[in-house]
Amino acid sequence: MACLTAYSAELTAKMKSGNKPERHPPAVEVGITIALVALTTLTHCFGVKFYGTIERVVAAFKLCLFILVCILMLVINVGAAGKRSGPYNGNYTSMAFPPGYKPIGFNGTSNEPVDGKGTTDAQFGIPGPGGRLFGFLTSVTLAMFSCFGGEAIAMTAGEAKEAFKDVPVVMSFVYIVPLSLYPLALMSAAANVNYADPNLPVIWTQGSGSGGLSPFVVAVQASAIAGVSKALHLFFIISAYTAA
Repeated sequence: MACLTAYSAELTAKMKSGNKPERHPPAVEVGITIALVALTTLTHCFGVKFYGTIERVVAAFKLCLFILVCILMLVINVGAAGKRSGPYNGNYTSMAFPPGYKPIGFNGTSNEPVDGKGTTDAQFGIPGPGGRLFGFLTSVTLAMFSCFGGEAIAMTAGEAKEAFKDVPVVMSFVYIVPLSLYPLALMSAAANVNYADPNLPVIWTQGSGSGGLSPFVVAVQASAIAGVSKALHLFFIISAYTAA
């Protein structure tokens, strides 16, 4: 919870004007973090039934957010959001994939710069079959991490009024819904964003203050509906905070 609350506070900097807003000063970020902790504490003061109601509302919100971003990416991909701009964005709607799409990874770095913040091409990852293998293993690890948390349902079964009836249904729900929606969300984002885009989060820039942007935000900012990115930032902040 501490990690997610602090991350949510940091994400609020994305609400500033401009496509690449700077981070908050430490004092401001601390203040926002304390406010979020206070809000969480307040919600616990009204009892478990009220908290459960909040959880239901949040769950519905996140399901709607999944559907919203998928529809938004489809709208952008077919060109309904106007011609996209920037060196990494084109109106590539004939094949539904971004330029230079290589599903097994980078075969070279001459056309698409991937060095990020001062990292030379020679230092970028592991080339050849070995690099593809480790890239695959990294993807599997991240996918497994994304599916953690469902076991918490079984751990809190004692709080359910009719545990033997409710818990089995919910245990299935918390896995079936993400495993059906995650691939759709991933494909819809990947079809609109070049994976060499420097605005995407990359490992070697973490801790430098750059942060990176969600692929959904990257796709929207390069379209004619760039203003929607602020709303997406707000939705993602709510999603991150309520996950705590």
